[in-house]
Amino acid sequence: MERDIMDFDRSKIIRAAIVIVLIIGAASIYIRATAPQTVKVAILTEGPAEQSLSVVGRVRPLNLVQIQSERAGAVVELLYDEGDQVSKGALLARVRAEQERAAIAVTAAQIKSLEAQLSLAVKKQQRLETLFAQGWVTRAAMDEADAAVAAGRASLEAGQASARQAVAAAREYDILAPMTGTILSRPIDAGQVVSTATILFEIGSDGPIEIRAEIDEYYADAVPLAADVIISPSGSDQRFKGRITEISPRIDSSTGGRLMRFASETDDASLRPGRSVNVTIVVKKYDNILSVPRTSLFKNRGQNQLYIVGSGKAVPRNVTLVDWPGSNVIITDGVKAGERVILDPLSVQADEEVDVVVSKSDKAS
Repeated sequence: MERDIMDFDRSKIIRAAIVIVLIIGAASIYIRATAPQTVKVAILTEGPAEQSLSVVGRVRPLNLVQIQSERAGAVVELLYDEGDQVSKGALLARVRAEQERAAIAVTAAQIKSLEAQLSLAVKKQQRLETLFAQGWVTRAAMDEADAAVAAGRASLEAGQASARQAVAAAREYDILAPMTGTILSRPIDAGQVVSTATILFEIGSDGPIEIRAEIDEYYADAVPLAADVIISPSGSDQRFKGRITEISPRIDSSTGGRLMRFASETDDASLRPGRSVNVTIVVKKYDNILSVPRTSLFKNRGQNQLYIVGSGKAVPRNVTLVDWPGSNVIITDGVKAGERVILDPLSVQADEEVDVVVSKSDKAS
């Protein structure tokens, strides 16, 4: 009997413990569900800001020539490769021209034959002149000798002209450097059949360089030619001042971009042709302005908004901004210095109670 009473009491204690645990768990869940959401905020402060645009450009020589063959055919010899220095007139490559080179040999043989015939005619003329002076030959024979020499000379001149023509035709299959410089590109290999439209080499002149980049037409009109420019070679911490030399008025229909040309104010070996560079264009500078991280903004019914912490709640606020690419966005109306901006608008809902943590890494200015 006593044993049964002890078992009964133990069972009651276990059930009571389970009830207590469930009550504590439910209370914890309720507290967490009703507790204010913790959010990171940035305190708005006025400060200097830049409206800038970053593009990736490529260094190229001021003078760049694309070389093509005057004749189609198979490339039988390549004498230079990318990065090689060449002088004006240097033989870069040869396209197969067997018939044309055979024609040179034929005309050379013909010239030798014509020279021999002319030499024979001249000697005959000289002998007849001696005999004519002594009265042993007639004037008619002398005239025939003179005519034979004249015909021989004419035939030789014609043969020499044909030889020059054959050499010129064969040279059309020789690819020569049009200027002194560096070979930047050689997109062909020996044995490849090329047409007159095939690019065989790209040669850049030694000396001055330029940087070319493409900018979206939407922003191009807002960029002044006198804008400050910072040039940084890819993969390098070096920074050089530059300037804009041209903004092309033509729009590329395939990309919607306009070509921009830049010049560096520093002549540095790192700015070698072919290297990509990061170009930052400072379009406009502000002395005192408010700006926020772009990620703090969101759209609501076509309006640009962000959340301001007010009375412990996330309050949506319409703002006016400068629509310009960049990690930070300049705000011109809708907020004021000292207000707290919620950095992650997706983490809260409008008018939701929040606890704030001031972010030290993401500051609004």
